[in-house]
Order: sequence, then C-alpha cells, then structure tokens
Amino acid sequence: MLTAPLMLVSGVLVLFEDMPQVGRDILWFNPLMHLTGMMREGFYSTYSPTYLSVPLVLAFALLPMASGLVLLRRHARDLLAR
Repeated sequence: MLTAPLMLVSGVLVLFEDMPQVGRDILWFNPLMHLTGMMREGFYSTYSPTYLSVPLVLAFALLPMASGLVLLRRHARDLLAR
C-alpha cells in the first residue's frame, strides 16, 4: 500500500516521457527517476532517454556518504569505547 506511490514517483510504472510536463518538472530532481532510466537504457537497446543526469545521481549519493564518513571519523573513538 505504501510502496505504490513510491513506484509512481520513481518512474517504475510510468515512463518519464509519458508524464505530464508538470510532473516531469518536479520529478526531474528525483535521483531514483534517473536510476530507473539508466536501468531501462541498459536493458532495452531502443530506449534512449534524454533526461538522464549522472552528476545529479552522484551528488545525491556522494554527499550523504561524505558527511557520514566525516561524522564517523569524528566520533570513531566514542563508538569503539562502547
């Protein structure tokens, strides 16, 4: 029940190109939409999306990872002492 909206927002059920322009303008900032497009592009040879942005996906992946590593480095002694 809760995963149905997530499937719509991530572009699993509906192609990005088939969405209304308002939906495309909002969902372009969703990195899951880009990952779904990349998976489709790798699986279907005739599908060539023009909306993909690898830097957006990398930014959404690397920023939380970098902040987590900084926090881990800062609090490593406290975590090991427990």
